[in-house]
Amino acid sequence: MLSELSSLHLVGVALGAGLGAVCRAAVDRGVVARFGPTRLPWATLAVNVLGSLLLGIGLGWSVAVATEGAATIELILGIGFAGGLMVANDRAGLFF
Repeated sequence: MLSELSSLHLVGVALGAGLGAVCRAAVDRGVVARFGPTRLPWATLAVNVLGSLLLGIGLGWSVAVATEGAATIELILGIGFAGGLMVANDRAGLFF
């Protein structure tokens, strides 16, 4: 477990969230380019399944290893990247 958060942890989470949001926008654009606009949000489904899988594997690994470094990686990948991937606005393409 992390005893305290440093500014480097916060920077890591912010960079992970930014990368996750960019990946979500890329998946959305790729799905729309390949299949066209559909009634079902297939890109949202895909990134939420991928993000949930990433969170599950990351948390399981972090619990199994239980070191300070594993907790830091869980923080950056779980909260940062997966959070940015799954929570980014569906309309993210409007900003790129």
